[in-house]
Amino acid sequence: IFISIASVALFGQSKQIVKNFSWSQEDIQIDPVSDELMRIYTVNDGHLSRQHPELPLYSDQIKLGANYEISIQATITKSSPITINTQAAKDHIQDELNVWNTVEKNRNDYFLVYGFIPVIRSNSGYIKVEEVRLTIDYGAPLVEKRDGPTFADNSILSSGAIHKVSFTESGVYKLDYNYLKDLGIDIDNINPKNLAVYTSHGKALAENIIEERFDDLIESPILIKGEEDNVFNSGDYILFYAKGDESWNTSNNTYNHEKNIYSDINYAFIKVKESQGKRLGTSSSLSTTAYTSSIYNSLQRYEEDKVNLLAAFTATQGTGQLWFGDRYNTVKEYDYTDKFNLTGYVLGEEIEIKLGFAGRNDENTSRVFLDLDGNTLDKSLARINDSGSISTNRYANYALMNTTTTINNPNGKIVVRYPFQGNDVSEGWLDYLQFIIPKTLNFSGDPILISNQESVNYNNTALILTGSPDHIWDVTSLDDIKNAFLDNGQIKYNSQDELRLFYAFNEANAMTPTKVGVVENQNLHSIDDVELIVIYHPTFENDIERYVEHRSSFGNLNVKAININHVYNEFSGGKVDPSAIRDLAKMVYDRTDNFKYLLLVGDGSFDYKQLTPDIPNHNFIPAYETKESLDPIDGFPTDDFYALLDINEGTNLKGQLDIAVGRFPVKTAEEFTGLVDKLIHYDTHPDTQGDWKLKLGFAADDEDSGRHLTDTEDIANQTKLRYPDFNQQKIYFDAFLQESTPGGARFPDATKELNNAVFKGLLVLNYLGHGGPKGWAQERVLQVSDIQSWNNYDNIPLLITATCTFAGYDEPSVESAGEVSLLNERGGAIGLFSTTRAVFASDNKRLVSSVYDTMFTTQGGQLQTLGEILMRGKNKNVQDTQKINARKFSLLGDPSMRLSVPLLNVETSKVNGISVSEFSDTLKALEQVTIEGIITDQNNQFVSDYNGIVYPTIFDKESTLRTLANDSNSGEKSFNVIKNILFKGAATVTNGMFSFTFVVPKDINYAYGPGRISYYATNPDRVDAKGSSDEFIIGGTSNNIIQDNQGPEIQIFMNDESFVYGGITNTDPVLLIKLEDENGINVAGTSIGHDLSGTLDEDNQGTFIMNDFYEATVDNFREGSARYPISGLESGRHSIAVKAWDVLNNSSEARSEFVVIKDGDNVLEHVLNYPNPFTTSTNFQFEHDLTSTELDILITIYTISGKVIKTIEATKYATGFRIDDIHWDGTDDFGSDIGKGVYLYKIKARSDEFNLLRESEFEKLVILK
Repeated sequence: IFISIASVALFGQSKQIVKNFSWSQEDIQIDPVSDELMRIYTVNDGHLSRQHPELPLYSDQIKLGANYEISIQATITKSSPITINTQAAKDHIQDELNVWNTVEKNRNDYFLVYGFIPVIRSNSGYIKVEEVRLTIDYGAPLVEKRDGPTFADNSILSSGAIHKVSFTESGVYKLDYNYLKDLGIDIDNINPKNLAVYTSHGKALAENIIEERFDDLIESPILIKGEEDNVFNSGDYILFYAKGDESWNTSNNTYNHEKNIYSDINYAFIKVKESQGKRLGTSSSLSTTAYTSSIYNSLQRYEEDKVNLLAAFTATQGTGQLWFGDRYNTVKEYDYTDKFNLTGYVLGEEIEIKLGFAGRNDENTSRVFLDLDGNTLDKSLARINDSGSISTNRYANYALMNTTTTINNPNGKIVVRYPFQGNDVSEGWLDYLQFIIPKTLNFSGDPILISNQESVNYNNTALILTGSPDHIWDVTSLDDIKNAFLDNGQIKYNSQDELRLFYAFNEANAMTPTKVGVVENQNLHSIDDVELIVIYHPTFENDIERYVEHRSSFGNLNVKAININHVYNEFSGGKVDPSAIRDLAKMVYDRTDNFKYLLLVGDGSFDYKQLTPDIPNHNFIPAYETKESLDPIDGFPTDDFYALLDINEGTNLKGQLDIAVGRFPVKTAEEFTGLVDKLIHYDTHPDTQGDWKLKLGFAADDEDSGRHLTDTEDIANQTKLRYPDFNQQKIYFDAFLQESTPGGARFPDATKELNNAVFKGLLVLNYLGHGGPKGWAQERVLQVSDIQSWNNYDNIPLLITATCTFAGYDEPSVESAGEVSLLNERGGAIGLFSTTRAVFASDNKRLVSSVYDTMFTTQGGQLQTLGEILMRGKNKNVQDTQKINARKFSLLGDPSMRLSVPLLNVETSKVNGISVSEFSDTLKALEQVTIEGIITDQNNQFVSDYNGIVYPTIFDKESTLRTLANDSNSGEKSFNVIKNILFKGAATVTNGMFSFTFVVPKDINYAYGPGRISYYATNPDRVDAKGSSDEFIIGGTSNNIIQDNQGPEIQIFMNDESFVYGGITNTDPVLLIKLEDENGINVAGTSIGHDLSGTLDEDNQGTFIMNDFYEATVDNFREGSARYPISGLESGRHSIAVKAWDVLNNSSEARSEFVVIKDGDNVLEHVLNYPNPFTTSTNFQFEHDLTSTELDILITIYTISGKVIKTIEATKYATGFRIDDIHWDGTDDFGSDIGKGVYLYKIKARSDEFNLLRESEFEKLVILK
């Protein structure tokens, strides 16, 4: 919800808004994975805060014309007392109504976002706000000022010969003649003065857009010994300073340790320029100084990353940017004396100490201790809450000790202790231990980093140095490294308001980098107009161009595919860093409004550096992990980070998304190939045309007082009103009988219904409820094994799953159910709007509702893309731009892809020859009905050149169903469905018009009420149409008497019509039923027992209903077919019995048998030729287990003595399990007739796709001539 205010001269004006609140109370689930309920207060358009769940939050947004300075005053005009129970709520209530506000930007639009807690304190307690007047004062328009990078038009890497080297430590590196020659530089034929070295900071890039950073690469000032003669001789060499993954900076005149959480490696790029390279400068000389000291601050830190705490805990998944070292469990103290060097410490001077530590203790406040030369320092840690769900509680608390002390003995021990706290849950982990030690400035040979904190208080400083290093460089700024000014053993420098860093070293201690190789020229900085950027890992390069070609041609998009390593080279100095991707997106976003989509091709991992033992390295395209690392609710991965591209966005993940982002979580080239195949098939293949495009599935969990069902019903009803052409199928788990099994409660019929719905086809399948990475619901209604069994390649749905952790893509040891859905090569899902971690039901409903609000809207005659749907859904509500719950919803799929929704319309024009506008009669049981209709465009204009097929479905009236209240806290609830099909058929559309006839079944609901017609139409060009009508009445009985006492004719096949009685099939066949009756088939399902049903192996308890699977033949309501999936059959012989009814309730039965063989049986069965014996020709046939693949078939014919006389080769696509049409004319390989007699033959069938071979035994044939 948002209010729009026109952009007319608001400066100096005020606007007033009155808000009225209706208060109620509700029992709500606070923990996403626990059944525990809490009573909270709610208000209209309010939402839940995890920090104070008892109190509602209210927030809203107002669209502005510009970015104004805003202030809001609140005047309460109506209120009443309220009772507050929890301390957390009381702590957040203030004495007056304070309204916070901020301005969000989305491309060129601005939104005022504001909010408040509608409760205040009073002298007698607390007051709830029932009406408030908000006065919004508009100040002067604000001028945006960006302090971040100004992006170059061209990259340093766009021209010249460039070579890449790597290193891990901060310090000076040496490149000599032989090194450069081995690197591939033509060192003998260049002027060394044109050599340049480019590096970057070793730290991770800034996450906040507005923070300053270097663009592209930094040209480092270097020293080249011997370049004066313009020749690089064998004794010449380069020295340069670079930062590794750990370093120090002095921003804000403090010592800041930098550790790159994404990479242990930094890089330098060596280039031969057309002009002179940057060389080391020289500091200004000073004659006098205001401050002189022989002390420097030795900067020392011990930090070892070993474990991600949420990854190590079995109940949670790894996440967050913090990693920890030593574990304090059975070992309660560690000695770190050898990790620090205190030699030279100046007695009496304060040592600055920082200690980062995480601890778990569930009973008392615990303490971590640091023993330093007999001094004991400590820091407390808050207890953890070990009640409720262990998978959502905060796992540990963090403490930061920040203090100073002095010591008497520099050789004393340094020990960290976390003693046993008196209960079972007591353990801790060291993050880091850091000392800033005042020492006497003495150079003894090893390189040292020199700085003096006190110097910033003086205009200039002299540091007295003992020892004579070869060089002392000022390395405060990486792009301005220079020789320090030395005067009689003193380092003299200007120090006012700038804390400087110097590096003293001998050349003999210079390090050598590792050779990486040649960098091909690249120039991402030149991109200025693109709609879709695809960032891919080189593992998936083979199919990238195929994907780009498809999106360019089918989607009509300007697409740019970029190797992720190229992104790193230009935006993070070659290092892995999620912010490099975001900065690239920001650059393009600033340059063009056409940039809309970002697709990431490759899986991600919470473990950027592969620190966790025994998990695969899936860090193809990095996932952004939150800073929160100890709370499994607030710590999570999100690709939304890459879409927050306006000022001040980034770190806190707040703001409106500016582009649509999606991810293909592929791990192998084969997975990506399969996914591209699936996308192209979805968009272009004629077999994907069907009325599944009009079906929306809504699934809901039970329990939680029916919260999930109620929320789903609200969304389904809202969708029905907005988009009436879509048919809904509701699978509410509590409407099915719950069964008790040794593994726990189950809903087997709900699982069957869900899998059947996917088999028949759904455009979208939506689920609200409990879940996790292995599936849906505590009763395991949907599991990974179900998803793997989905064979729905021609009708693949979009999955929307508002459940916990269904689609986490950053845990390499677990392939989530969401990932399995997308990567299922036989179908699965075409994309997912799903969650990466635990989410809250109240927020889920709001977001999913917003998604459906925009899902089927069109703009410029086209639907929104998947990425735009989710982006707009998230941006619609301020609750989702300011809270983190929506950030856990990711798009696994193509953000630039559109759902395959028909855009033309189908309209009913006549019923029984009467214009639909005049038709007022009732459709009665056993009445023959003829309906005519037309195809129209999006402007409702008749399309006279449309020729194709229309598929009408006639539904009986809406039914009311009730849930079963299987669990005590589920409750019985009613809901409406339209499910009884009176007729489903097909008719030819000629020149935009069609007509079809059917007989209304005897089995209808005889009460009078509105029925429904649903239309789907398609033509050979894949242009399809949709339509619906519920403006006619069904009920009563026709006076026409039909003489018919014969049931339908039934034919039974397995998989396809080549099947014969007793034939073979696999463990998951499709039952194919062909039916015919002079008055049509009854599939209404209204009367008990009058169903199209099947019974397997004479097990009447397992009889299955196939009403929804039947469809009449084109232009013939008297015959049709049904395809029904059967799964999990055991090997061996089985029987199937089918019963069908016609519209007059005459029934027939038929029976067949088949043999199930499992994959790997390596057999060809029922091998024969017919006729046999023969005179002029015969046909070979056989049964096999290699279905849905192309078979290369070789038939070899031998004489009795074993001589080969004929080889027959054929290629057949096997839709089923039987091949029966390989012809032979009785001639040999030379075309000559073969004489009469007995011959042998053998058949081989091979599938290259599956790399499988099947071979028959020798069989006999006889020629009579």
